[in-house]
Amino acid sequence: MTALLPALALIVVSCNSAVVKSEVETASSTPTGAKKVTGTTPGSPPTTAGSNPEWRRSGLAGVSLSVITADPRQPNTLYSGGKGVYKSLDQGKTWSTATTDFQADDIAVSPASASIIYAGATEGCYKGTEALSYRSDDGGKSWTAIGSNLRSYAPHPVNPDIVYAASCAGVVKSLDKGRNWQTLKTSVLPLGYDATHVAVAPGAPDVVYAMVVSEGGTVAMGKSNNAGATWAEVTPKGEAWAPMDLKIDSNDANIVYAVTGKGVFRTTDGGSSWKAEVTGLESVRKMDNAFVSYPVAALAIDPARSEVLYMATGGREPSGFGVFRSWDKGESWHDTGVGLGSMPVRDVTFAGDVMYAATSDGVWRLYW
Repeated sequence: MTALLPALALIVVSCNSAVVKSEVETASSTPTGAKKVTGTTPGSPPTTAGSNPEWRRSGLAGVSLSVITADPRQPNTLYSGGKGVYKSLDQGKTWSTATTDFQADDIAVSPASASIIYAGATEGCYKGTEALSYRSDDGGKSWTAIGSNLRSYAPHPVNPDIVYAASCAGVVKSLDKGRNWQTLKTSVLPLGYDATHVAVAPGAPDVVYAMVVSEGGTVAMGKSNNAGATWAEVTPKGEAWAPMDLKIDSNDANIVYAVTGKGVFRTTDGGSSWKAEVTGLESVRKMDNAFVSYPVAALAIDPARSEVLYMATGGREPSGFGVFRSWDKGESWHDTGVGLGSMPVRDVTFAGDVMYAATSDGVWRLYW
């Protein structure tokens, strides 16, 4: 019988709606190390490689951010998080402060109901401390505590009541929007590993992938074909270390990307085999004697052309290398866009066909 995690007493946080003026139309500063380019215009990305666009500010200058995401049904609506949650209704021209009452290192908008937002952070399972996680049912106006040390929220694409998350207890699932949580039986994965990432296949919601990690950073992966009832281990061969992100192709549940400190691993057969996709990332590769690592942080898949990928670099490092793009499902990567300089990029997302980045210095938008 699957154990039920007790739900926290409902804590409702009422939030102010102070408007944060965006710099997208007025900022003239350029980050250290950035090359300034003029004459670019917004618009859809090209369909072939060869052009190099420009990153421009899109608000929240000076705010250290961890995450950015968009409403999948209303791409004009953006959410970003760091020390609080911020919301824009006009593609980043202006931002309002939804709340500053908690740290938001992860935010997810329910594809089934745009008013349902999940947000929160974790203090790390090995610290013995807790950070609360929250749900909003009204697009960020108020928040209810739904647990602690949850991350990588994965709402069901059709049923607004179902959500998965990663926790110190493992992979958890709720059938009532986080009021109660079930710890899923992932006994095929190594004991003592903590869950860090969960992803639900957009086109096949019974297919769920999860990443877990040891105290030393070693990654293992699991897959369920029946909504978390049973699991199979699908860990990439070789050393996958330091989990960073997990994404599933929206058109094919067998194509999955595991972003780790050892680079990007891709499977095209549902996890039976994996290939490390690091060609083109040589400029960001780090060597510590024989130990090789890559400062990659997050990955976004173009919703219109799933062969096109964008990857953030830097993350929590003191500096980054901008954003890299792949036109061939990760087989090769290319530095994309001027303007970011050496600032670390923590997250990237598509809002319709527009690319945004969350950085240590606010939100940036890619212009072609």
